[in-house]
Amino acid sequence: RLDKQAKTTAVVKPNNSGTHSEKLTEVIKDLFRQQEASRHQRMNELRRGSTRQLAIEDLKKCVSNIDLDSFPYPGTADYHHREHHEEFKNRERTALNGMIRVLSAGHRNLANINMLTKQFHPSEFVFIPQNAKGYYHLLLEMCVDQALATRGENDPTANLLSAHIRALLKECGVRWRLTSSWREIMLMEVIKERYREGKVPVHFLLDFLQNKFYKDSEVHQWHISEVNMLGDVYGGLNHMILDNINHDIKDLSSVTAAYFDPMLAILDRVHQQEVYQRLNIDLTPFFEDIKETILLESIRNYNSKDEEVQKEHYENETVPLTKMALYIVSEHGIMKTRFPKAFLGVIDVAAIVVENNLRNYVPLMQNMANMDARKLPMADVFPLYQLCRELVALFEQYAPSSSAHFNISTWFRPYVLKYLETLDTSISDWVTAAIKQDQFEEVSVGAGHSSSASDLFTFFYEPLTWVKGLQWPNDHQRAVFISSLAKVFCKAVDLYAQCMETMFNECMPSSVSAVASTEAKTISEQLASFTFRSESAEAKKAVQFVFSPKMCVLVNNIEAVRQRLDELYRNMDVDEMAQILRDHETEDESDPNDPRQFEIVFVHAERLLPMDSNEASDPFIVMSHEGDTNKEVFRSKTIYANINPRWNEVYEVTLTKEITYLIRVFDSDKVHKNRLCGWSNLCIDPLDYEDYMAHDVWLDLVQVGRLLLRITMKGERDDIQFFFGRTFRSLKRKEADMSGMIVDAMLPSVHGCLTEKVLFNNFRSKALFPFFGSSVSSAKVTKVSDEDCDNALGSLIDYLEASLPILYDYLTTEGMTMVITKLWKEILTTIETLLIPPLSNVVSDRTPLTEIEMHVFIKLYLNGGDAGDGFPLKVLEIPKYRDLLTVRPIYDSSGTELISEYNRALTVPGRGRLGGVPQNNDNDRRYTGGGGTKRPGADSMTPSPETVLRILRMRPEEGVDDFLLQAIETQSKAREARAQKKRDQIAYQRRVMHA
Repeated sequence: RLDKQAKTTAVVKPNNSGTHSEKLTEVIKDLFRQQEASRHQRMNELRRGSTRQLAIEDLKKCVSNIDLDSFPYPGTADYHHREHHEEFKNRERTALNGMIRVLSAGHRNLANINMLTKQFHPSEFVFIPQNAKGYYHLLLEMCVDQALATRGENDPTANLLSAHIRALLKECGVRWRLTSSWREIMLMEVIKERYREGKVPVHFLLDFLQNKFYKDSEVHQWHISEVNMLGDVYGGLNHMILDNINHDIKDLSSVTAAYFDPMLAILDRVHQQEVYQRLNIDLTPFFEDIKETILLESIRNYNSKDEEVQKEHYENETVPLTKMALYIVSEHGIMKTRFPKAFLGVIDVAAIVVENNLRNYVPLMQNMANMDARKLPMADVFPLYQLCRELVALFEQYAPSSSAHFNISTWFRPYVLKYLETLDTSISDWVTAAIKQDQFEEVSVGAGHSSSASDLFTFFYEPLTWVKGLQWPNDHQRAVFISSLAKVFCKAVDLYAQCMETMFNECMPSSVSAVASTEAKTISEQLASFTFRSESAEAKKAVQFVFSPKMCVLVNNIEAVRQRLDELYRNMDVDEMAQILRDHETEDESDPNDPRQFEIVFVHAERLLPMDSNEASDPFIVMSHEGDTNKEVFRSKTIYANINPRWNEVYEVTLTKEITYLIRVFDSDKVHKNRLCGWSNLCIDPLDYEDYMAHDVWLDLVQVGRLLLRITMKGERDDIQFFFGRTFRSLKRKEADMSGMIVDAMLPSVHGCLTEKVLFNNFRSKALFPFFGSSVSSAKVTKVSDEDCDNALGSLIDYLEASLPILYDYLTTEGMTMVITKLWKEILTTIETLLIPPLSNVVSDRTPLTEIEMHVFIKLYLNGGDAGDGFPLKVLEIPKYRDLLTVRPIYDSSGTELISEYNRALTVPGRGRLGGVPQNNDNDRRYTGGGGTKRPGADSMTPSPETVLRILRMRPEEGVDDFLLQAIETQSKAREARAQKKRDQIAYQRRVMHA
């Protein structure tokens, strides 16, 4: 630490030894570099005027002037506190008197020198120059310069000035009455100037200043001029260091924060000093100058790199953009490494560089965005996008308020759309590649499906992963991309399912796979058609169709892709994407009167009115405009000898507004006029089909039966849930159709095993009384054994045991359940056909089964086995099964009793409609799974009105014909009234919505 004021004024004994004088003389000689002769001459001149007496007189003059606050001392006004000034004067008097005593020791005549008490002018002093501080400053500079010139590279900073030089400087300072604090401050000033001149490095300055900082308590005792002088030194250091930082940071490509550590350490120490803080220096201009320097250097470096890149040859515009993006990312990494923290606490070097680079990069990207997306290769565009994603992160971090718009959504959106368009052309390749490698064998035991069902989706996950990996910043656009992907994926799944269905059809017998294109039969084939209570010609010729594992795998593949489609639905976050799209949905500007293309599929009919004597019909469909029956727009082919015909014929029409058609089903007659089986109105309003989904529409025919139409308005909605929903429903429908085709392939053999001749041949050989020929009490009933029943079912059981194992082993549980359910329904329908005639408004010539025949049916079909290895009862308890259970209790009832039962059935909730069935709601626009099935209640065991009327047809009693005609007509009118009421409700709701 520096000597205190007390030490400054301490008594210094003159060193008269020759050695000390010689050393000081050598120092002076080296400083002034005088010739020896000149030096001796000058010293002799000085000795003549430098006597002991004059020295004592100078000291006494100082004593006089100190009381008068005169040269070479400061006055009271130069101190912050008067007591500090008094303390100084007391110390100075003591020191001066001590020096006088030393000089006059041994010289009595000098000790008694008296001086007048007055103020002495500086010119009246001999040993103290008038500008003592100026001369000391000059001497100090000479000493420092000499020391720096002779200093070794590794010499410690503390030993810059030798002991003899320090002694010389101290001698002068004491003789000239310069305080030690002033002398130390002057040394700081000289070293600061030498640093400014570049004669000392910053590390030297830092080491030198380590012990040159003062406590506030010390500074408060100094006089004001010294405090101000120290403030000037600190201020000068601050300006000088900041200027040097501003200069050195121009070399931005090589300097680091560590390079500036010594400078920052000096600034930190300076800024902590109270003397500096009193200056209230605003550092903002310095910081702004440094920021400006960094910015200019960054601009120069960026332009230099851009010129270098532009000089190179490149194949397309993405190459230089990629290189410049890499440069920006690299520069950020370099700056962040070199300046990890805010420089000077307020200057983020990396942020300045990055913001400037991005601001210059934005116009280049905007130029690329204006280019035709087809001219740039995708392989180069998307690596650039990934780099730009990094730039976006930098932009958001460092320049969120910048005037530049770094919008990669706008720049790269055309290229993403181009990529998605190219995917659409890959659909066929994906499906072909998946199928080509497939052997259509289970991928593993119990898997059910083959390899293609999995391989197809492997093609999906690459583009899906790619789109997700974009991490697109615009949520709406990202949802649009995912929606486009969904459209492509669903189209691929549809194509795959179509291929599976085509291959499946090729495996089916021609009579099954060509249902939709069945040609009209010849007259001879019509005569050989199915007749009740006799074995049909087709049944006799029925050849058992052998199922193959491949067929089962094809069906399972449909189920497998449906399940994977459900997984894909979740993986693509479809619900979230759909919500985003709805939030940004704009109003539909399409004209409601624009032409709309409709596809009407006439699928099949159920329980048509039997018009022929064999209680069958040869139905065909005629569709015409309402009110103009002569304007026929569609006529189907004729299906012979069938009251449950299947057409699967398509009619396409273009509509601009709501239209109503008249649908009529006729019984074809080659000899007489065609007879009407039933009719209904079909109203098609484009507004009801704006979901572009296939709608299953059941038309209740007047008077009996119903017709299934599948109506679709062609087109699609830009809705991701629509794509999935449409494909999911299509897959479900294909599963059902393929399961139905399996059952259709089995039906000829099943029907051949369920004829009356096969079932009752053994029983009818026994002389039994007709069931209705006598009362129950007088009828002779022969016991039916289990063996008799087994024999009756022998051919059916043999066929099922030969056919079902393949299906059971290779179909999935869901697929097998679907097949068994359909097959069971067909078996029950056949049983029902043998039990009761179809619904009609005239009495049938059929007679009821005998008691033994009815007993056979009950034992064979309405009782289960004991093994428990079949399908669960909940699978087999379909409505048709429950309807059959209600036949036996009323089968032997009289006509009057049946009429009463019919009237009662009309009052039972859910049973009052003739041939009524729950309608499927196909208007759900969301992709959903299946729902639960409600167990039937007690009222479901009441016979349906239709069942009662069918049994009543076998009662040739008086009034039955009239009752049948009236009942069917009444029910027909009721159904038409309900249909009209529903149409009116829809029309009213539509008017309310438009209002």
